[in-house]
This record gives sequence, C-alpha cells and structure tokens, in this order.
Amino acid sequence: MASPFLSTTATTSTGSSSSSSSSSSSGVEYVIRSAHRAVVLEFGSRLIRVGFASEHCPRHLIPNPPLSHFADPTITPASKTPTTTTTTTPSTAASQQSDAVGPADLQLLFQRSARRSQTALLTGALVRFMQHVYVDLLLLNPRDRRVIVVEDRDTPEAFRNALAAALFSPQLDVPAVSFVQSHDATTLAVASFAPAAAAGKATEPGTARQPTPTAASVGGGPAATFLLVDCAHARTAILPIVHGVPVTAAYTTLPIGGAAVERQLALQLGKSFPSVQFTSQTIEDIKVRACYVRASREPATTNRTLVYSLQGAPESQPLVLQESLIGSPYDVLFADDPVDDGDEHEQSLVSSVLQALLESSVDDRAALAANILLVGGTSGAAGFLKRFAVELNHTVNNTPRFKSLLPLLTPTDTRPAFGVVDSVFPVNTIAWVGGSLLGSLNANDERFVTRETYQQTKSIPNWADVVIPEFSPEIAVTH
Repeated sequence: MASPFLSTTATTSTGSSSSSSSSSSSGVEYVIRSAHRAVVLEFGSRLIRVGFASEHCPRHLIPNPPLSHFADPTITPASKTPTTTTTTTPSTAASQQSDAVGPADLQLLFQRSARRSQTALLTGALVRFMQHVYVDLLLLNPRDRRVIVVEDRDTPEAFRNALAAALFSPQLDVPAVSFVQSHDATTLAVASFAPAAAAGKATEPGTARQPTPTAASVGGGPAATFLLVDCAHARTAILPIVHGVPVTAAYTTLPIGGAAVERQLALQLGKSFPSVQFTSQTIEDIKVRACYVRASREPATTNRTLVYSLQGAPESQPLVLQESLIGSPYDVLFADDPVDDGDEHEQSLVSSVLQALLESSVDDRAALAANILLVGGTSGAAGFLKRFAVELNHTVNNTPRFKSLLPLLTPTDTRPAFGVVDSVFPVNTIAWVGGSLLGSLNANDERFVTRETYQQTKSIPNWADVVIPEFSPEIAVTH
C-alpha cells in the first residue's frame, strides 16, 4: 500500500522552520513539519501519554496523579510537590483513590463539581497539571506549541471544554488545540504502516498477527476496514470501522478491562493470603509481572508456583503464588455470566465482538472479521491473543445466534477467515502514534481551534456538530 506518510522529499520552508513534503497518488500534497512540533496528549484510562508530533512513541507515560497535588489552594488545601510515580503509602491510598486526575476520574469529578457549582476545581487542577507537564517534563513554553488531544469517543463534552479552558487559560495560553477521536488516530497509525506485501493475507487469530488486507489510500490518505477492540483499563470498547467510517450503530462498551482483572486478583489474593495487606500498586505489579491469560477455560492441572517478593518486605518472606491464582484473573474478560466481584456484565468480550459483527452490514462482515484490531494495554497481556482465538472459535461453534458467522472460520479463495491485525507499535500507544502522525502533517490544520476563535466562542466543536448546508442548514446543531 502506498502511503503518503512514508515517501518524503526534503524541502526548506520559509522562515526558520523546516519541513518535508510528500504527494499521494491522488495528487494531494502533505507537508511534514520538523520544527515547532505540536504537543500530543492522550488521556488514557490508566496512563496519560505525553510527547511530540512526528515521533514514534510518547516521551512520558504519567500514571494518574493525585488531584490534591494540583488543586487550587483557595478551594482545597494543596499537598506536596507532584511526581510522576505511583508510589503511595497505605494511609493515603484510600484518599487518593477518589482524587485521581486520570480521564475517567476527572470526568466523574467534573460531574460532581458541576452539581456543586465548583467547576473551577477541575479547571484549576488541569491548569496546574499541564504546567507540571510543560515545565517539569517537556521543558518548553506552552505558548510556542500547538496541542493535539487524543480523546476517547465517550469523553463528556463538559470535560473537553474544561480541558480546553485550561489550555487556553492565561497561565498556559497555547496557540491552538485539536481534539482527535482515538479510533481515528488508531486506524491511521495502523493503516499507514501496513506493509503492502501483506495484502490479501489473513490467518486464524492466535496463529499470527497479519496486517490488514483492506487498507487503501482513499482521497490521498489511508482508510481501512477494521473491527476495533479497545481493551483498556476501565472498560472495553468495540467499534466496527468500514473504509474509515465508524459504524456507530454497532458501537458497544463493556465494563470490563484491566481494573476488573485487578479486582479478581485482589479477591483471590485475599483468600490465599488473608494476613497480608495488598496495596493497589502491589496488585497491579503482580498482575503485570506474574499473571498471564491461560490458553483454555480448563483450570490448571499442574502445581507450578511462582515466588514473588513484596515491595519493601524482607526477602525471607516471599509469596508463593500458585499457577491457579496467576492464570485465572483474566478469565473475567471471557466469562458470559456475571462474577462475584460486582462486575455485572451480560456478555463476554468475545460475545460482544461477534455481536458487533452481526449488527454490521452483511457485505462488510467478512472484511471486519478478517481485520480484528486489538488495542489497549489489557490486550497486551501474555497469552491474550491465543485465548481470544480459542474463545472465538468456541463461541461461534456453540452459540446458536452466531451460527451465521460459521463460514468465516474457514477461508476461501474470495473470502478470508477471522484474523487479527498486526501493528508495528505497542498496543497501548497506537492511538497516541496516530495523533503524532496527524500533528506532523498540514492536513490536520483545519481541525485546530485557535486561541482567537476560542476567545469568541468559549467552546470546542464536538464530533457530532456536523453542518451540511446543502441538505439541512436550518437544523444544524451547535454547542
């Protein structure tokens, strides 16, 4: 696949900034900037990713810091200097759990503050947090760089406006801001770097992660068909994308993700080690370093163990973790029935993926099934891809409502089988990379809201604010 982002010719622009230009087969020319690159932010459900446009990975991964670190001292007493680590003491862990600056917690905080007429608390915290990012991490003046915010599809408009108010505040005064949907950024990053030699290939998920065979250059830029499965920390979102256009009617979210896995792990650790107090940081560390996704639904038949040393505990008192403990927490993602940890969900991850296929057009199902795109930090767990393939085959073969998808399990000369898309980027940073690509091109200039425009409107256009004058100018909705 010919991509306008890969073949570039160096040129020199006017002034002190330099750039490169590239032309696609349709004649559309893009300019790749190399000076004054935009700042790219992604507010994930666990980490906040910060970096510069045209780079292949973020500069900093910031865990959700305590809100009290950045609160306005006139509203809430300020605490110690903020850091970018997750180290907390047991005495403060409980209080920090409800005061995190992660996007999900920020949205909840904003809703709480809005009811109490204290929205300045959130905006002030965001101003101080962004000052910490610019001054302590990026070491630059915010007035010199435009900002691209990679946002989730479900981000409340109120939160977007609060973040925009913080970025355009007198303390930061950024020149322009652009909000980019995470699914658009993800598909751009994957489709732009899919090797052309892989076109037409598709394999059973779990055996290999092949690039999409449907990526194509449409209108000068990459457009593709994917079944996007974003398995993040707070929730899992499933969105079919056909030729770059999201199928909103088939969009599904599930309240399961990395947080549900940690809750399951905490329950099992409490039963196995009732005398040990586990902090949230210890549970997350055990999940990342010790746990894996077992390949089948059957419980472990071996007695293998893993020795884990608690952080700060004497080396003579390690924990001996049984295989049945470290291999079972991820089962919550593939269970159809609600479990006893409060996660009330009716469908498993795989069932929801198959249901999204059924709700898509019949003509698009084969292409979507052959291009399942797994992203999000939870999908990067060891053994996740193999278990996903096992559950997919089992569910299609044994669930009556999915019988119409049985032909997709076997490839033919004209139709590929189920397949998982490969990507050259880590699953937890693909969306940020897409934002980095957009920030390096002039094709995204029209999506920026400048400082002057914001001062007049005091709002950020929503993705639903679509105005088509030739069809319905009288019903155009603005916010």
